[in-house]
Amino acid sequence: MGKKFNQLTDDNKGFIIFYLVWFLLQLLILFIYWDTGDSADFWPFENINIKVYDFTEFAFYIISPVIIFFIWKLIRKKSNKID
Repeated sequence: MGKKFNQLTDDNKGFIIFYLVWFLLQLLILFIYWDTGDSADFWPFENINIKVYDFTEFAFYIISPVIIFFIWKLIRKKSNKID
């Protein structure tokens, strides 16, 4: 288990660093604008003003990169099998 985890982290260091920075940025924005958000507005699509940022945006912007990463890995894995 330890070797597989080390290999996973070694193979994906770029994504891990990007994701940690992204997570901290989203967490900072959430802490700054938590009380001012309205879940009826979804930043940036509903209102350009970032002051409507709340937990729904936080969850979406935190989960989306992980889902995109796993889809990218699956597509890449399948294309390697075809070659």
